Amino acid sequence: MNHKPPFSRSAVRRRGGIYFATMSATVIVTLLALTAIIVVRIQRRSTAAVASATTCRFTAQSIIDLALHKLSETPNWRTEYTSGSWVLVAGIPDNSWSYMLEDEKDGLLDNDPYDAVRLHVRAEVDGALRLYSVLLRPKVTGNLLSNGDMESGTVGWTEYGGSCQLIACDSKTHTGKWSTGLVNRESKETAMITYLSPDDITSGASYLCEMWIISEKHDPDIRVELVVTSTLSGTKTFEFIKPLHEADKFWIKISDTLKPVCDGSITSAYLKIRDKKSDMDYYVDDASIKLDADLAGLSIVTGTFRQEILDN
Repeated sequence: MNHKPPFSRSAVRRRGGIYFATMSATVIVTLLALTAIIVVRIQRRSTAAVASATTCRFTAQSIIDLALHKLSETPNWRTEYTSGSWVLVAGIPDNSWSYMLEDEKDGLLDNDPYDAVRLHVRAEVDGALRLYSVLLRPKVTGNLLSNGDMESGTVGWTEYGGSCQLIACDSKTHTGKWSTGLVNRESKETAMITYLSPDDITSGASYLCEMWIISEKHDPDIRVELVVTSTLSGTKTFEFIKPLHEADKFWIKISDTLKPVCDGSITSAYLKIRDKKSDMDYYVDDASIKLDADLAGLSIVTGTFRQEILDN
């Protein structure tokens, strides 16, 4: 009869140690596996957050281009938009894009066509938020008159409509050293004119015209006309409707917007200035015709880009 010897205490201790070591190794392996899973999840979330932030940043910058495009297609944007009001471009859950115009000078967009405006853009993509802004300024168009400041005397100007004399004057000037005067007028129909390049005039476009005038008559009735000839419409005259007046000592500034409309190709154009009420002498200085600021477009002012908010 065989009898199994009882386990010795040392054998039990050895087996218990092996079990404990095995369980400890299992726990460690399990913890390592869980840690790896957690790390992967964190990395995925971090990668997703970085991707969302990157997408959000590029989206916000793209909204600047989109807003500029929309403004270029809306000539009367100064009256269509309200300073400080957001315009939603697109929006879906967790994603939205919008922009806003702000007149930092006085909060009014429509009181000065040459005021700069700040364009704010906002993008939200999967929890990431970016808000940028840039300053926009109307593109400055040059004076279409070759000698509007009159500093070249009578160059570019000529008499029109009868007996009169065109002179360069250094004793009556608004700014600079010279003005141009129309003197010895024998009729109210006499005028001074200057030709413009036909390539500078576009049918349907608006042109801001202004000049300073001084006359021997206290209240001259100055008429400013843009005379345009085209292949299909012939010769048409466009004149100031309700000119604005501004006084500077004895000089009077008159300004208005001219909008020539004609068919076919424009072959010639000239500006005519006359005093319709009397045949007294008058002098002109600082005359200009420029493409309306709203039609000339907007450009980003270098160095004005800024990040308003940086979250995530």
